[in-house]
Amino acid sequence: MRSLAAALLVLAGCGGPGRIVPYEEDFETLCDGTPCGWVQTLGPPGAVSYLETIPGDHGLSFTGDGVVARGGARTLASVSLLEIAEVSGRCDDGSSLELRISVIDETGVAATLEAVSMPGAEWSIPEPIPLSAPPGRLPGVREVVGVLVRKLGPGACEIDRLVLDVRSAI
Repeated sequence: MRSLAAALLVLAGCGGPGRIVPYEEDFETLCDGTPCGWVQTLGPPGAVSYLETIPGDHGLSFTGDGVVARGGARTLASVSLLEIAEVSGRCDDGSSLELRISVIDETGVAATLEAVSMPGAEWSIPEPIPLSAPPGRLPGVREVVGVLVRKLGPGACEIDRLVLDVRSAI
């Protein structure tokens, strides 16, 4: 089953020819044993940990309700309005992931985009999740200041890829 999941994840990451993904986190680059720029900010020590998700891929594991990790700051190569998120992951029944993406728009104004992901108990192809923006559309995003991932509910969730994109979710 894991080899099928691995194949599905590879196919999901292709995105088609010419697709430009403005933001992608694959949790593969390490700094001091954890993905670079990612830190646990809420929850008991060790509630967010680095793990091998499927052979050759790595990610973060979240254990416990309300556990939070923050990371992912970067300047975007092109200015675009981020519309959707895709999370490659799995969660125990009753668990979900809340995403909060702090951005700076092209005029220098800060805003927060939000989404909730409810991955199933098995690894599968990620579904696009619409990002909610503050009232009045942002003219464009030039920088992702940070990404906050909060795990809600009992059990554990694991993620090994997070994409922010401009494709329409419908």
